[in-house]
Amino acid sequence: MPFIPRIESRISLCRISLIAPLAVLLSGCNSSGVTIPIYVPPGSTDPVPTCDGTGATSSSDALSFGGTGGCISAITDSLEYAAYELRNSDAYQAQTINNYSAGSSFKSNSLIASRIEYAHALDITGAGKLIAVRDEGFDPNHIEFTGKTISFSGGMTAATIHKDSHGTAVAALAAGASASGETVGVAPDASLLLSSWIDEEPEYTAVQAAEAAGAIVQNNSWGFICEGDAFDECGINDYGLGLITTNYRNALTNYAGDEGVVVFSASNEEDQTQATFMAALPSKLPALEEGWLTVINLARDYDASYDDQFRDRNADITLISSGCMEAARWCIAADGTSYIANANDPTGYSIGTGTSYAAPRVSGAIAMLSQAFPTLSPKELRNRLLVTADNGFFASDTSNITTMTFAEGITHDYHWTYGHGFLDVRAALLPIGNVTTTAKSGKSLTFDQPLLVSGQASGDAVKAALADVS
Repeated sequence: MPFIPRIESRISLCRISLIAPLAVLLSGCNSSGVTIPIYVPPGSTDPVPTCDGTGATSSSDALSFGGTGGCISAITDSLEYAAYELRNSDAYQAQTINNYSAGSSFKSNSLIASRIEYAHALDITGAGKLIAVRDEGFDPNHIEFTGKTISFSGGMTAATIHKDSHGTAVAALAAGASASGETVGVAPDASLLLSSWIDEEPEYTAVQAAEAAGAIVQNNSWGFICEGDAFDECGINDYGLGLITTNYRNALTNYAGDEGVVVFSASNEEDQTQATFMAALPSKLPALEEGWLTVINLARDYDASYDDQFRDRNADITLISSGCMEAARWCIAADGTSYIANANDPTGYSIGTGTSYAAPRVSGAIAMLSQAFPTLSPKELRNRLLVTADNGFFASDTSNITTMTFAEGITHDYHWTYGHGFLDVRAALLPIGNVTTTAKSGKSLTFDQPLLVSGQASGDAVKAALADVS
């Protein structure tokens, strides 16, 4: 029987016509009417530091993450204030949404949850990078793509490619121009390569097109439906490699790791008892693991009155998808609740949640890291996201934790349900390893141990270690 790609998303939580661009809160999605006091960090007359990731050291090792070098050496007062200004800008605050899937009073801000504002404050926006998106269809005429370089595989053009809201939303979350529309793309200056399975049926040709074009990442917010499967999607334990063609397997093997990173969304079924086939494919094809990421949908309760933007980063967390399960070694979480662009209306938006919308946040982060660390390979960028993921929230659940060694003295714990934890772009930009820097007191500090140390669920270890750094 034919296997039909299944879109991994949920219906919108509330559908609203956005009237004013970059509205801070939308009528019908927030009824509190309360003015929240905003934490204000100290300012600085010093310039924001320049991101220079050339100190990272590339290696052919499968679990290399570029060594100890960071894009920056520390979070300075000037950078913290610049990030604060972005968090409180109209564009960022417009991403704050009442996340009814997580709880009646739960708020999501998918950008701030992953600390993406720190990269944007450093002008790390995916410039010069290409993100490939495989989906049902797209509307290239949406305002999110104003001025953006877009190419198409399968011989399609902007006029002929199949139009659909799902792919439009996914592409905008990864690389929406943000200055024009309501969605702030993670990598707003990245270019896009769009591929529709309606127009270009073989999956392998889309992967080959991504490799040929030099795409740093290919986003796949979909899965395969198998007739008779308990949750409709094909489970990794129920099917063999014959489920996908030899050409597709070969194309993925050639691309993943050395040429680019493959990102797949996990299932939205919260009761799923096994990972879906594509999410956990590296368990059957181990060569894929070094270039593979699977993404779950995890919500954090956003509250701008706290200096860390969340009341409790380790407690106010809700899973609104399946867990990682068999994909845990290469799995990461992001907040998949967002304003999403709609097709056939160049200024149309709604609200949606799903792993479909978490995955492009991770794909955009890969593009940003590629700009920040130009000497690192795709697999090293992927490893850097995993080894710096915020995993402190599951540290006490030791029975479900496994420790993964990335390098001598550098380990990271991952969880059967939550994988390596929550995407943390700020931590990925900081050094990993021994660091000498200057504290606010003027004292020179040397961290004799790696910032991410053996045998611990590091969580905010990077942040904690640099808490006294100016």
